Amino acid sequence: MAALTTRRHAVATVNGTTAIELALRALGVGAGDLVAVPDWTFAATPNAVVHAGAEPLFIDIAAESWTMDPVLLETALGKHGKRLKAVVPVHALGHPANMDAILNVCEASGVSVVEDAAGAIGAGYKGRPVGSLGHAAIFSFNGNKTVTAGGGGMIVTNDDALADRAAHLSAQARPGRDYVHDAIGFNYRM
Repeated sequence: MAALTTRRHAVATVNGTTAIELALRALGVGAGDLVAVPDWTFAATPNAVVHAGAEPLFIDIAAESWTMDPVLLETALGKHGKRLKAVVPVHALGHPANMDAILNVCEASGVSVVEDAAGAIGAGYKGRPVGSLGHAAIFSFNGNKTVTAGGGGMIVTNDDALADRAAHLSAQARPGRDYVHDAIGFNYRM
């Protein structure tokens, strides 16, 4: 998956929902934060935001793409300021979101982008693979996806610290073989 998305890291998870949650947690998203998600997506996307302790902020979709409307995202960023910590655009039904516009809006505000590419393995955006565009991206291997393993998920990123933190949290935050845990962790590893 790292090679497919031209990323340095791929972290396996139990499913795509936990991949979103871990990516957000690894970015420092938590209580009191808002995370923008499209208002037309599977429940897993906003559920993962809530699992991470944050609140989903629903952004309407663009009629031509059925993906997050970048103009409405920019308006929301202006309205919600520092509370908006991350954006999770969804590549709906394998159709990529308008990532150039979304990334421009987010970069100007210092907001992280986690692509929800759960059902878009192998899709491209302007000659680049989906999953290669945001700070991180997630995929799902559930039985209804493009490529399936019956279950499982994946986080891909070029951010060393994000990959390390997500992998660490997914394995009960256990740094070694002893029964010592340095954070609240999860049994989210594959």
